Amino acid sequence: MNNTNWHIMIYSGTADSIVNFVQTETIVNSMGRPLKINEYRAWNYPDVYYPKSTQLGGFYLTFDRITWATVRNSGHMVPQYNPPAGHEIFLSFITVGGPGRM
Repeated sequence: MNNTNWHIMIYSGTADSIVNFVQTETIVNSMGRPLKINEYRAWNYPDVYYPKSTQLGGFYLTFDRITWATVRNSGHMVPQYNPPAGHEIFLSFITVGGPGRM
């Protein structure tokens, strides 16, 4: 990872019983990358029924080139369990480099 300028995002559903989000966070922390901001931040996505409002999508930590995020109320396959949140986390990563474009 030190030889590239890539930025990656790793995400886990909070209801994932296969790969628990706590274990994923432990693995990301063990990579030894420095945190940019040492606090969890919330990210949101548009409400399906009232687009002017938002829903809490989850929380994330930003390291130097890794973003680790949770997707609230989602299981192992985020796009299947929570399509609106899955779409937003992907769109946010493409447009602004991580969750939280809203």
